Amino acid sequence: MIQKLLRKARKGTRVIFIPGNHDEFARKYLHHNFGGIDVAEEWIHEAADGRKLWVMHGDLFDGVIQCAKWLAHVGDSLYEFTLKLNRHLNSLRARMGRSSGADGATCRPGCEYVSTRMPAPMDGFARRHRRRR
Repeated sequence: MIQKLLRKARKGTRVIFIPGNHDEFARKYLHHNFGGIDVAEEWIHEAADGRKLWVMHGDLFDGVIQCAKWLAHVGDSLYEFTLKLNRHLNSLRARMGRSSGADGATCRPGCEYVSTRMPAPMDGFARRHRRRR
């Protein structure tokens, strides 16, 4: 995604990056340009029909971000930790599924491991299930 944005900027498209609560570090670079991408706190975008749209990150309206920034940082750190823990747990589940003789494993969308093998018994089940209707 970043490469595509850099390519567009290199070819002349104006690209504006507006950092929010999940990329707080980037706010240190407001009013800078990196590889043709401007970093801004807000922007006025003029649409093709001449209308002007005010573009900003929604965290400006988040009470926790505005009044208790420390709590937002704690929450963000815990969220990142939970994502990492989830990745490890999904990996463990996938390994457990394979070692138990299962033909594959699956989990929620975005999971690190999703089996692409369709076990043969499922094919037969799907055919039998359709006939019963």
